[in-house]
Amino acid sequence: MPNVLGLCEGGKCSLKNCTYGYTGIKLQEGGLPPQKVTSQQEIEVGDCYKLFDPEMTGKASWLTLKIVTKELDDETVKKGAICGIC
Repeated sequence: MPNVLGLCEGGKCSLKNCTYGYTGIKLQEGGLPPQKVTSQQEIEVGDCYKLFDPEMTGKASWLTLKIVTKELDDETVKKGAICGIC
């Protein structure tokens, strides 16, 4: 996993056939102090892409952000929902 020193500009990213979780320190608007944010459980993404596009969902500013992914095994993928577009 790369280490980035200083600020970096995020872009689009997508996930497929995995579970993921995240933790980080998010900057808040209005002069409020930064807030620690952690997913409460692993989030499963099946055979369809889950797209995060800052142009569509808006941007967030993070002091730190760590996203951890785990690949789903073949049996879990077969049980997942089927995407009508794919």
